[in-house]
This record gives sequence, C-alpha cells and structure tokens, in this order.
Amino acid sequence: MIWSKYNYEYKSRKHGRLLFNYLTGVFLDLNDDEVYEMVHVINKSPDNYDFSSDPDLKTYLLDNGIIAEKDEDNEDILYYRALRSRTQTLYKTITIVPTIDCNLTCPYCFEGVDKKKKYMSKKVVDAVKDYIDKTCVKTDTRHISLLWFGGEPLLAFDTIKEITNYVKDTGIPFYTDITTNGTLLTEEKLAVFEDLNVKQIQITFDGPKESHDAKRAYRNGKGTFDQLMSKSEMLEKYVIEHPDFIVHLRINVDLINKDNCADLYLTFREQFPHLHVYFAPIKQYSTCSSAVDCFSGDEDVLDYMIDLYYKYGIDVIDFDSVMRGMRPCMAECEGSVIIGPDGETYVCLNDVGNLKESSGNIVTGEINPELVSRYRNARLTAYNPSCQKCKILWLCGGGCPHAQYRNKTYNEHNDTCTPVKRLSMLHKYLDVRYEIKTKINNHE
Repeated sequence: MIWSKYNYEYKSRKHGRLLFNYLTGVFLDLNDDEVYEMVHVINKSPDNYDFSSDPDLKTYLLDNGIIAEKDEDNEDILYYRALRSRTQTLYKTITIVPTIDCNLTCPYCFEGVDKKKKYMSKKVVDAVKDYIDKTCVKTDTRHISLLWFGGEPLLAFDTIKEITNYVKDTGIPFYTDITTNGTLLTEEKLAVFEDLNVKQIQITFDGPKESHDAKRAYRNGKGTFDQLMSKSEMLEKYVIEHPDFIVHLRINVDLINKDNCADLYLTFREQFPHLHVYFAPIKQYSTCSSAVDCFSGDEDVLDYMIDLYYKYGIDVIDFDSVMRGMRPCMAECEGSVIIGPDGETYVCLNDVGNLKESSGNIVTGEINPELVSRYRNARLTAYNPSCQKCKILWLCGGGCPHAQYRNKTYNEHNDTCTPVKRLSMLHKYLDVRYEIKTKINNHE
C-alpha cells in the first residue's frame, strides 16, 4: 500500500490542520494530536502500520483514497466512470431550439441581439420526429430528456406541443425541461405543461429591478422585472400544488449588479421558498464584453462566490462553472444532441445559430464527424499534456469543453485552468468546501 500522492495537508487559518484528497474530495481533521501523529505514522509506511486493532480505519482510508494499493487504480475507476457516462446512449438528451426569435433584447445573449425570426417548418418538425424514431424508438433507449431552448421557445409553443406529444406516444419514459424568459408563462400553459410532462423550467433575473430592466427588456425598452415577479408568485403557488414540478430562478450576476444580488437572492428565498434560486455569474463571452461588465474569468467568479458565503451565509454555492470535476458536459456526451430551427445540429449551446459550428443537419443527413470528435475529445487528458500530471485535474476536470475546443480549433488562448492552482485561492476554496461538508454531515 502507498500514501496517496493526492493527499494535501495544509493549515487553515479558520479550521487548523486539515488533509484533503484531490481525487476523492475527502477531508480529514488533524487537529487532535493523537490523530495527527497516527496519520503521519501511516504516511511514512502504510504497509507497516498495524491496523489489527482498528480494521475499520484501514477500510475507511482505502475507501476514501487516503491510502491505496496504487493511485492509478483509483484514477482508472474515475476515468472509467467519466467515459462511461459520456459514451452511453441508453439515456438520450435532445435539446430542441424551435426558434431563435425572442421577444426580449438581452445585450449579452450569445446568440446576438439581432436574432432572425426563424421558426421550425413542418418539414423540420417531421425530420425531428424521424430522428427520434431512428435514434430512440428503434434502439434500446430507456429514457429521453427533452429540453427546449431558444431564442424564446414559448414563441413556438405549438411546435413544443406537437413534438412532445410525439415523444409521449412512443411510450419511452421521458421528461420535459424548458428554459424560458418567463414573460409568456400563463396559468393556461401551466395546465398544458402537466400533460406534456414538463418537470422543470428556468427563468432568469438580471439582478434587482434597475439592473434587470436595463438588460432584460422588450424591444420598446419596457423592463420585465415586475412582470417576472408576478410570474414567480404564480409559479410558487403552482409548485405547492405540484411538488414534483421544479422551478429554477436564475440570477445573472455581473460586475455592476454583484453587490446587490445577494439581497435579491435572500428576498427570493423568503418570498418563493418552494422555488430553487441560484447565481449565474456572467463570464467573458464574445457577445458580452461590450454589452455588460462581465467577470473576467473563473478566479473572479470563485472569489465572488466565496465572498457570498462569508458575508451572507449563502451556503448553496454552485462551484460547477469553476470546479465541475470529471462530470461530463452535454457537449461531451454521445447521447446528447442540439437541434436548431432549420434542422441543423450542434454539440454546444454556445454555438446555436452559428452555422460554422454546426455538427450536421437532420433534414439533409449531413454530419461533421471532425467537429464532433474535437468536442468529445476536448477535455481528454491524452490531448492535454499539461493536465496529465496536474493534481487539480480531478477538481476542474480539464476546463470548459467549449473553451478547449476553441483553443484547439482556432488557436485561441482561453484560460481553461482553474484558479485554485494558486495556493492562496486553493486554501480559500477548501475552507468553504470543508465548512459546507461539515454542515451537511452534521445536518445543520
């Protein structure tokens, strides 16, 4: 047996002596002197340590990767799990963009402000049905996740109903998810949602009223904050009556509204306790740099999230955008496809509307295997030598597949490394992670 090379011992300013394992995410509290001495004895020679008086200790250390027969064995298990989830096709995710038209003019939208009024034709709708028939009905598909995106998908509600009912008639278990700006939600649509097996929706606020209305407005300049608050009240009542229905209230955060978003979050948690509220820091995209003051990168985002935790006690910090680990992104999954309004397909939502980045077309039967392969392989460490020996890899997973793809394809220089590679940031991150895990374990 060996002492894992992924063990990292450090002295926290808040929590004293801690040991963290990069591979498994497990913490050991070393503040008890006897525990500290015991751990250091095991560290020197795990094979020679006498575990006979406490065999459960050996099991615990092995199960959590603190000691191992070989680190490579645990690495292989994690790699295998990641690759298996990326390559499986029993569970399909079909994201459909029935239109790129929108009734709002959000300046940072990655599809651009001047969207074309393009909707799915009957020919494309029939092609979507044929695609579902070929790839799901005539295969061993066990479940379909049907996701609706835009533009504003509810502008094409008839298309949503037609295709969803087709999926329903196949008999394959499925659920429906809609990302909407919320302005077109009505009680009548909610009643139809139940029949369409819509299980969750997401609507977005761009911070408090002044910030939101300046960005998320109609073409005539009228803001939508008050309207969405009213829609949220309607959704709160609906969720109480339909507890299996999930509503995500997303709060977009930028450098201008960041100081006011925590209060909005706490207000939402109080007014809408049955809705799930989360933060979405807006990072630098090609369409946002001149429109809003975006966060410059993951370090700014991580600093902001940690600040939220310590200032406001908001402990539902979502590190996914920075520290997603080896969990796959939809852009890496063989069972995932995005279908645009002309039947064009994409691998990543960031590319919707950009035909140059289309992976094919379900109407014409075209496919671009080179583009698909580049995306699917973007985060594989075999293609990223700098990641191969990095211990932080198991926290960050190799960065964003879209950023990696852009780097490889267009020789861009998007930073795909996590900010916790810097020691000072690592300790700040680990302290928060430790506190949240401790609270969860203590059922606080």
